[in-house]
Amino acid sequence: MKQKYFLVCLLVCFAPLTILAQTFTQGDLIYTVTSGTDVSVKAKDIYITTANIPSNVTNAGTIYTVTKIEQNAFFDCLALNSVTIPNSVTSILDFAFAGCSALTSVTIPNSVTSIESNTFSLCTSLVSITIPSSVTSIGKHAFANCSSLTSIIIPNSVISIGQSAFVNCYKLSSVNIPNTVKSIENLTFNRCTALTSITIPDSVISIGSLAFGACSKLASISIPRLVTSIGASAFYDCSALKTVTVLNPIPVIINAGIFGNVTISNIPLIVPAGSESAYRASAVWKDFKSVATLSVSDFEPDNKISIFPNPSTGVFNIETDQNARLEVYDILGKQLKFQKADAELSQVDLSAFNSGIYLLKIVNSSNQTKTAKLIKQ
Repeated sequence: MKQKYFLVCLLVCFAPLTILAQTFTQGDLIYTVTSGTDVSVKAKDIYITTANIPSNVTNAGTIYTVTKIEQNAFFDCLALNSVTIPNSVTSILDFAFAGCSALTSVTIPNSVTSIESNTFSLCTSLVSITIPSSVTSIGKHAFANCSSLTSIIIPNSVISIGQSAFVNCYKLSSVNIPNTVKSIENLTFNRCTALTSITIPDSVISIGSLAFGACSKLASISIPRLVTSIGASAFYDCSALKTVTVLNPIPVIINAGIFGNVTISNIPLIVPAGSESAYRASAVWKDFKSVATLSVSDFEPDNKISIFPNPSTGVFNIETDQNARLEVYDILGKQLKFQKADAELSQVDLSAFNSGIYLLKIVNSSNQTKTAKLIKQ
């Protein structure tokens, strides 16, 4: 009995030492053993300026592999301006780099499969980030308030983007949404005030509340055929909207608040052929300036506009007498391209698209529109 009592006392006395032995510090980084020879990493303090995270670290003769960046690992490290993440890292947890306001760029290794919630939120100097094709999900608020982020490429591996993922990314002017995403969640691109156009992929079936709210430079939007649900205020205060295209032949039931603070009576609505009467009879949709379809018969020759060669195997040269906005659609009314045109010569490249007939809308600064037919060989 005494022997057992002594053993219990011994274990109790040394238990804290065992726990302490699981954490060790090297340089500006603290490592914690998570299992076997795997460790997680975090900053020693908030004053760190450079984080060169190694793939392996040795302590007391044991070689450990760094596999995880901890929750809040570098939270509010205001002076952190450079970080290197090794391929050994498979997990970057919530708030890992949140508030790192001096961080300008990050490359995420292709060993990481998800970007968790708030991982880079409030990284106000972050201009660019590379997301590898290994990533399948982007968590809520992942890049919220990254006010210097100008563009981002989301790989086709991503199947979900959390709500508010890019909210308040004021300089974000270019973003692609892969054809693997089924839902644009609430507030995803809210207040992305530099965004002028965005292509919502055909895979999307729902658009959440305020998803594009206050995108004050968004000039056109194309809502895919499979979308059957549009949340409240989805396009609230998108005051620069010039055209709205809806590819579902059956009007989605919406309320006026979806286009709140937008004068839709000045905006033409483009819908699939044969569905005009349904949209003209539907609440809110009927309040648009006009309801029309794009078709080959819309071609309007104009001696102030020159398109050559046409037909073309890929590149079309567009000559106009003034600056304009160019929009390319297929014959079903789906927007494929959106770009600005100079007053002289611009090019529209359809090399990546199948042979067939496409429709070019040329919209000048006075919002006057001409539509032309492009023949891709």
